[in-house]
Formats: sequence, C-alpha cells, structure tokens
Amino acid sequence: MLSSGNDAGVNVAERGNFMKLKRQDELYKKIADSVSAEPVPDSLKPEAVEKLLQSQGRIAAEEDTKNKKKNWNWKKPFYALAGTAAVLALALTVVVNGWVPLPGHSTGHGGLETVKKEKVSKGGKVSKGEKLLKAEGISAAKDYDQIWELLHAGNNGRMYDCEDVAGNGIKSVMTKGEFAAEESVGNEVYGIEQKTAEDTTDNADFSTTNVREEGVGEADRMLTDGTYIYTLGHQKDTSENSRYRTGNEKEAVYIFQPDAAGKLQQLSVLDLQKDGLDIVEMYLQENRLVVLAGKSQTEKRAYYEDYFYANQGETYICTYDITDRTAPQEIGRLRVEGFYDTSRLVNGCLYVFTSYSDQYLYMDDEHKGDTRGFVPCVQGEQLEPQEVYIPDIKQAQGYLVGVSVKVSEPGTIADRFAVMMNSEIYYISQNNIYIAETDPDSASKTKISKFSYQDGKMDPVATGSVDGWLNDNFSMDEHEGCLRLVTTKDNTDELEKNGWDAFTEDKLVYETVNQLFVLDEQMQIVGKIEDLAKGEKIYSARFMGNVGYFVTYRQVDPLFSVDLSDPSNPVILGELKISGFSEYLHPYGENRLLGIGWETTYYEDQDRTVRNGMKLAMFDTADLANVQQRHMLVDESVVSTSSQYNYKAVLVNVKKNLFGFATTTDGEDSFYCTYRYDESQGFVQVTKTELMSDTWIDEIRAVYIGDTLFIQDFCQIYSVSLQDGSTLYTQPF
Repeated sequence: MLSSGNDAGVNVAERGNFMKLKRQDELYKKIADSVSAEPVPDSLKPEAVEKLLQSQGRIAAEEDTKNKKKNWNWKKPFYALAGTAAVLALALTVVVNGWVPLPGHSTGHGGLETVKKEKVSKGGKVSKGEKLLKAEGISAAKDYDQIWELLHAGNNGRMYDCEDVAGNGIKSVMTKGEFAAEESVGNEVYGIEQKTAEDTTDNADFSTTNVREEGVGEADRMLTDGTYIYTLGHQKDTSENSRYRTGNEKEAVYIFQPDAAGKLQQLSVLDLQKDGLDIVEMYLQENRLVVLAGKSQTEKRAYYEDYFYANQGETYICTYDITDRTAPQEIGRLRVEGFYDTSRLVNGCLYVFTSYSDQYLYMDDEHKGDTRGFVPCVQGEQLEPQEVYIPDIKQAQGYLVGVSVKVSEPGTIADRFAVMMNSEIYYISQNNIYIAETDPDSASKTKISKFSYQDGKMDPVATGSVDGWLNDNFSMDEHEGCLRLVTTKDNTDELEKNGWDAFTEDKLVYETVNQLFVLDEQMQIVGKIEDLAKGEKIYSARFMGNVGYFVTYRQVDPLFSVDLSDPSNPVILGELKISGFSEYLHPYGENRLLGIGWETTYYEDQDRTVRNGMKLAMFDTADLANVQQRHMLVDESVVSTSSQYNYKAVLVNVKKNLFGFATTTDGEDSFYCTYRYDESQGFVQVTKTELMSDTWIDEIRAVYIGDTLFIQDFCQIYSVSLQDGSTLYTQPF
C-alpha cells in the first residue's frame, strides 16, 4: 500500500532483510541435506569416540560396558551423533556468519511445513504465510511459474491496438468476455465512517451519503461533518474567461467553513497534482481525511524496444491529519499497483481494490524469470505466490488487487492479496466481499468470488457461478448468510452454436430471459426462479430483508416483488406493470419505495420505444402481492440524470424528506434539483439550480447543513436555500 516519508525506506530495508533470511534459510537446508550424505569422519566413528572416552576415564570397566550393551546398543546413536556433530559444526559456522533459518520453516526433506496464516514482516505488515486454503473453487498460487503459465495462456492469440516505432498498425484487443462493465447505478458512495442518511441522529442536521450497504462506508467527491465541507474541485485557469473546460484547471481538495448565512470561507487546499496524481474521491473519519488518487503512465521496456506500452495504473492512499483545518498534515502515503476500482471503510479499516493487467503487450518464455513484469506490487513490494489467489480458471489476463489499511495506522499495510480475475462489479456486505466477472469459460455466465473480511484481514471463502449477467451491484444482496441475486440471460450461446447467419436470416431470434438465484455461504445455488419476463432485461433491483424488488423492461415496466424468507423456495408475490421503467430504487420510509427512471411510449406499429422524459415514481409496498404506484412526476425536458450513472450522486435523507440529483435537459442545460414527497400532493420540487454549461453531471455532488444546500459544480460551489430555493452565494475554487 502506501507509506509516507521514512516509512518507505524502512519497508524496503526490512524487505531486504526478509529476503536475505529466506535465502539463508534455503542455504541452511541445502547444507543439512548435503551433510547427511557425507561419510562420517574416522575421528567421529563410535570406536574412536569410545577410545577417547576410555582414555579420559569416562567409560566404566569392560564388564559394566558389556552389561549395558545387552540392554542398549549405544554405538548406533553415535553414528547419528557423528552426523549431528558435523551438522552442528556447520550450523555454528552459519550462525557465526550471521545466518539463521527463518522461523516457522522446516529443514526436513519434505519441503516447507504449513505455518501460521499470519506472520509479521515487511515493515510491520501482516502478510499471509503459506497455508492450507479451505475455500471452495479458489486456491493460492504454488509459485510464480504457475502464475506465468496462466497469464501466458491468456495472452496467446491476443491482438493489440498500438503502433510500433515504424508506424505499423497492430489490431486491437478483442477477446471474448472482455467487456468489463463499470459499476453504473450500483457503485460507490461516501465516507464519514459511515452512516446512511436514514441513520443520522436527530440533532445532527447534515447529510451523509447514499451508501449501498448500511454500516459500510464508501468514498465520494464531497463530504461534510456538519461544520466543514470537504470537496474535490477545479480552479479555472485565470487566463480563461469562458464557461468551458480548457484542461488547464487546477484540481485539488478544498476545505471550507460555511457560516450561518451559507457564505463559505476557504480554509485550506490539498494539491496532489504537483505529484502527478489525479484525485478520485475521499473519506472523512473524525480528524483524518483519506484521499484516494491515481496515476497512469506509459513505459517503454528494454525487452521490446520497437513498441509503446499500455498505460500502467497506480493507486495512492494519502492520509491527512486535519485537526487544524487550516493546515492539514500528510501522515501517510501508500501506493498500490493497478487502476483504482472501488473501496470501503468499515470499523476504522479501509479496503481498497484495483485492477492490474500484466504489463507486457505480449509475453515470451525468455521473460518468464522477470516476475516484476507480470506480478503486481504493493508499496514497491512484489506479492508473493501465496498471496495470489487463483479461481478455477484455465487462463488469466490480469488481477484484482486488494489491500487494507487501518486509518489509525496510515503508513502500514494491514493485509494484501491479488486474485487472477477481471473485476467488473463489486458488492460488499458487512461481512463479505463479492466480486463478479464474466465467466472466462462462458460469456453467458457470471462468476462470483467471495472473500470474508474483518479488522483489516481478508480471506477467500468460495467461488460460484450463475447464468446470465448482473445489471449492477444492487443486483446482489447478502442476508442471513445467503447471497440473493438477479440476472439477465440471452441466447448468444445458441446463436454462436448455430452460426450468426442463422440470426441474420431470421432463423433464430435474439431473446433474453431473467432469473433469480439464492446461494448459500459456500456459493452453491440453493434456490432459484427462472424464465422471468422473457424478452426483457433487468434495469434495477433492491433487496430489503426477506423481500426483493426488481424492474425489467421492454415495452412496459414490470416491478416484481419476491418473498425470500425461504432461501430454498423464493416466490414471486406480485408483478406491477406500468409505463416506463425505474433505473434506481430506494426505500423511502415505511411501505414506500422510490423509483427514479424514465417515462416511455411504445409504438407497436414501429416496434420501438421512445423516452418521454425523467420519471419519479412512489410505490406503495404495504401489500407485497399488489404493489401500487401512488404518485409519479414526469419532466419531459430532462434527457439524462446523475442518478443513472452512480448512486453516490443521489442526495437522499428520508427523515428530512429530501432527495436530489443533477439533470441535463434537451437544450443541454444542466440543473441540480431537489424534491420532497407529500402523501397527498405527490412529488414537490424544492430547488432547481442552474449549473455551468460545461458540467459533467456524473461529477456533481451536493450536501446540506441545516436548511442550506451546497452544490459542488465544476469550478464553484453554490449555497442554496432549502426554504425558498434561492441562490445565496457562489464560491469559486
């Protein structure tokens, strides 16, 4: 992970000591093995030793000795003693020269014994030692050769989109199943060690973030603790007067203190661009701010002088002491290879995940020994084979890298590992980490790897596989040890089997179908419902205890409600069919479910569907067998919303009866809108604030403190009254 200042040097030094001891241990074992094969010197044979002892008066009379021989063949142990003496003599030489075997390792001929799972090394990092995994469908790598073979198999036959120095084109990568889906509506959400908006105490009138799992914190671009505001912003180039991005804007984290009237005072700026880092998002825990940043670079290796190389990603975890908000102090910086995927903060432990691809454009046997080229590093330290987990696969094209660090110990890695898989969708419950990817052996299946985690330690549990693909991480949910999920499956396997000409000649029709699965703790299917909503696909899902809801769509919007109280026998309770569809579902108080999506019209004569605008829907779930849509609001001017890209972009607090997000209209204007819900009137718009014309709405965030809303735009913050919707102040970065 990351380390600050002198910590990096300490880690490198201790890493060197560890490797030295390891080599010394191997040498010691070789010495022991070779000694056992050496002949015993004459001076150490039993007869010679006996004479020596007799001459020194240490052997009793011959008669006594004969009597002892009847009961004990004492010469036999002397042969062993002689061999042992030789070993000890050599061992003394080893010790005198400062060499000792590694603790926990056996010097026997049977190889290394299984040692404890954890051992302290590498600058205080608790690393995984060799261990017998009890996980189903996943194992630790035996050695670097095994890792190489899997990557080499995955790289054979690949084609790359780059040009050599001479300008010769090389085809782009096109490998089956290599369509990694980004977490869209099911993604991140923010991090004051973390509570959902519904969990905020009555006397703490400020917003937190719309987290995916209660009690599991997620990072975001804008945070507040009710007194200060921490936000990622861009300071425009002073020579640029337009409202559009130029690429010269300064990116940094800004700390503001608002007054009672909503006016902001800038207290400090954290600039990581000077280090070549691009800030992604951050966490806030008491007086510590953890900033997650990334760096990408190209590298030209001596091995392949004729080629440029794909970007290499690095993720940085930078921790600041913000006790004095006017002068934050960096107290830890850790570095993990791979592009940042996601992270979570639970009970003071931060878990960070990156995607790492092997760094060669292609791999030859001559480079097999250069493990640095295909094994990821954490804080400059290469992962050991036993820290690399391999699901049941025949080939691999990269890794998911996972690390953990305690916020109270920002310069030390608590745990680290890598899995040879392509990370596509993450779902992290209060106890387990689920990582989904397209099954490498079948594009029509999804493989899910499960890891347990607690107090910074992460361990593989099992892998499982289901038909179809997931929409986002809301399509998965853990409850009482079971994983429930909904997927959409198509018939591309059948089409490929019969040839795509059969599809183009209308002999076969492309079809979709949906299903629900329940998996036990070992990722085995124990319950399922198949053949749901043929011809449609899943657009959103929400699980709440023993009940699940999911929306499919083609021409109408079926909202399914499912009874999951018996994991082995899930039952569809109801199916509400209405126009349009919801892309995001959120529980909104007792027996209420909020849907954010689109109103649509289906033209049967043309067999096409047209969006008519953004749709807000409130569903009454009191009768699960007969869910009803109580109210809806349609804004025909809206063509996109931030809620469709990432749920962290949705500000929501049910107790305050407030939710909001950014929108873009058909005239390409951008606005941030907030709403309340009234049982009799339906949806009521509270504020509508115009944003910069060059705003990327997926980056827009807002927080509130009391009755003032603070909207983070591209290069400024708006202070807006939640009483009348007026803009109070505009604060540039």
